[in-house]
Amino acid sequence: MTPSPLRRRNGRPQACDPCRARKVACDHGQPTCNRCQRRGQTCVYTLSAHSAMPARRSASTASSSTGDVRMRDHDRDPSAPGKSRPAGYLGLTSYSAVLEETSNSLSYLQGTPSFSVLPPRDDELRAVPGELSSLTREMCLVVLRYLRDLIDRDVLPRLHPGPHDIWPRIVGVRVLESLKQTMGRHPSEEKLYDLARRLCANTAKPMVEEANTTSDEWMAQLTGEKLRWESIGLLFTFSELFGDTADQPPSYHSPYGGVNVKCVGVCIELVRMFADANVLLLYLCFRRNIMESMTVGDAGFACWRAHAESISLLTFMGIHADQPTSTPTFMAEMRARLFARIFTIDKVSVSFQGRPCLISGRYVTTPLPRDIPDGAFMGGPEALRLAASQIGDDGWFRGEEIPSVTLGRARLMIAYVKDELMEVALSQREKPHIEVLLDLKRRAQATSDSFPPSLAYSPHDIEDASVDTTTVFGSSLARIEHLQNLFLAERLLLKRPDYPQDRGELLEISYNMVLLTVKFWVHKDRFAEMSGDYGWLVMNYAAPGGGILCMELLKGSVASSTVSRSAMIQQLSLLVGFLGWVSSDAPNAELCASCRTIIQRVLDHALNHPGAPLTHDDGIGDGRLADDGIFFHFDLLDTYEWLRPDEMAALDDVRV
Repeated sequence: MTPSPLRRRNGRPQACDPCRARKVACDHGQPTCNRCQRRGQTCVYTLSAHSAMPARRSASTASSSTGDVRMRDHDRDPSAPGKSRPAGYLGLTSYSAVLEETSNSLSYLQGTPSFSVLPPRDDELRAVPGELSSLTREMCLVVLRYLRDLIDRDVLPRLHPGPHDIWPRIVGVRVLESLKQTMGRHPSEEKLYDLARRLCANTAKPMVEEANTTSDEWMAQLTGEKLRWESIGLLFTFSELFGDTADQPPSYHSPYGGVNVKCVGVCIELVRMFADANVLLLYLCFRRNIMESMTVGDAGFACWRAHAESISLLTFMGIHADQPTSTPTFMAEMRARLFARIFTIDKVSVSFQGRPCLISGRYVTTPLPRDIPDGAFMGGPEALRLAASQIGDDGWFRGEEIPSVTLGRARLMIAYVKDELMEVALSQREKPHIEVLLDLKRRAQATSDSFPPSLAYSPHDIEDASVDTTTVFGSSLARIEHLQNLFLAERLLLKRPDYPQDRGELLEISYNMVLLTVKFWVHKDRFAEMSGDYGWLVMNYAAPGGGILCMELLKGSVASSTVSRSAMIQQLSLLVGFLGWVSSDAPNAELCASCRTIIQRVLDHALNHPGAPLTHDDGIGDGRLADDGIFFHFDLLDTYEWLRPDEMAALDDVRV
C-alpha cells in the first residue's frame, strides 16, 4: 500500500528535502520521488515538530498531540529520517565545492551575495518525545542508576597535572557538581526518569561551537540546567570515580571496568539519537577507544571499531582540514588538541597491529596545537593571548610552567614522520629510492632534536626523586617513540641490498627501546598513576626490540661494539619479569605470555650454550639461522610473527 503523503501546516503535500533545496516541483512520491530517482539521489522527507500529520489521520487524533511529537520505538533509530541533519565537512571533490565556485562566479559578475548555508530553523531541530520509548528509557536509566550510586560517595575526578590534557577533568568536576545538585541524594526511579527526559531535551539542542566561543560559554552548555548526555558520558571516562584504585594489585590490571566502557558507549548512542556531531562527542569516542584498548586489548575488534568511529567523526567534522589562525581561540585549540591525540593513536595502532592507517598526513592541514598551559587554555581569550605571546619562534612555551599539551604536540610531530614510514612499509607499490628512507631517518632525528628542554631525556632523571614524575614520564615516552621511528627506518633500510648490511645500529636502537621500557616497570611505584599505559608500552616498544636482541643471542655473535652480550641478557631478563607482571586477565595477556615464554627459552639456550649459535644439529632443521625468518620472522610491522606456534615448536626441539 502506497503511504499517504506528508502534509505541511497549510494542508498541501510536503516536498522532499532535495527538491526543496533545488526549488523545483516535487511529485511527492514515496519512498522516493521521481526526480530523486532519476538523479540517483537519496530522497528524504523531513517531518518537523510543527508539520501536520498524514492526511489519513483523523482531526481528533492529530489535535491530541501536544507540543512534542511522540515517536514510536523505530523512530528512535538515529538513522531514521527525523530531520534534515547537517552533511558535515565537504571537501574539494564534493558537489558543494562546484556549487560554491559557481555561486562565487555569479557573485563576482552580478554583485549578488555569495552562497551560504543557512542555519537550521527551530522547526527543523530534532523533536524530543514527551515519553521516551521503552528502549531509550532503559538505556537512560541504566546509566543514571550507576550515577546514583556515585552521588552517594563523595569523590571527584583528580585534578593533578598529568602527561595528558587536564581540561576534561576541569569540565568533569563542574559536571559532577551540577549532577549532585540536580539529582540529590537517593533519587527515586521517577526522578531519574524526569532527569533522563531533561537530558534528552538538552542534548537535542545543538552545541554552539563557533570560532569565537569561549571556554566559559562552551562549558555553560554542558553544566547546570543544561546537562547533556555528553556531560554524563564524560564522568565515566574517569576510572577513579567507579573503582577503588587506592590498593593497586601486584600485577597489571585495566584501570577501567566493564561498567565504564559500556556506559560511555550507551551515552554515545544516546547523543547520536538526539544530537549531531560536536567536540565533546568526539572526545568520548576517542576515550572509548582508549578504554577498549585497556580492557580487551589493542588488537581486538572492539578497539579497532572504536578507533574507526573516532576517525570517522573527526573527518566528518572537518577537524583534519582546519586552517592556521593568527590569534589563538579556545575552539581552534580544542580541535587541534583532539586531532593531535587521535592522529597519534592511529600511528600507535598501526605500529602495533600492522593494519593500514585510517587517516593519512597527506590529507591534513590542521596545525600543531599551540604549546599553551591548560590554565590559559581554559582561562578565556585574554589568558590565551597572553600565553601565546610567551611562545618562542620554535613553537614551544617559554614560561616557567610546562604545559600538558607539550607532550601531545611532540608526539604529533613524531607521528607525522611515522606516518610516512608506515606508508613506505605497508605500501604494495614500487618501493621508494634509498634517499627517501635516509631523508626520513634524518627528519626523525631532527624532529627529536627540536623538542624543548622539558622533553630532553636523561637516564638519570628516572632515579632522581627531585625531578617531577610527569616530566620524566613525558620525556621517556617521547624518547621511546622517537626510537621506534629510528627502528622502523633502519629495518626498512636493511631490507635494501644497496644499504650496508651492518646490524649494529639496529641492535643499539633495539637495546635502548627495551632498556627504556623496562625502567617503567622497575620504577613502577613512582609511575603508579601511569600504570594503565604499561600494557601497550611493553608490547608496542619492548617486544619488538626484545625480538632483535633474541636474534642476536641466537646467532652467537654481537653485531655492536657498544652493546655486550651480558647487557642484552640482563635487559631480556628484566623484560621477562615485566611480561610476567602482567596479569592473566589483562588486555594482551595471551600475547604477553607467549612473548615471555619464548624469551625465556632463548635465555636458557644463551646461558647453557654461551657463544654457540643454533644450527641444524640443534634441532632447527635446515640451519637457516642467518635469515631473520627462522625464529623471529619479524617482517616489518608484523611485529609478533616471531611468536608463531611453529617457531615456538622449533625452540622446543633445541637441546639445552
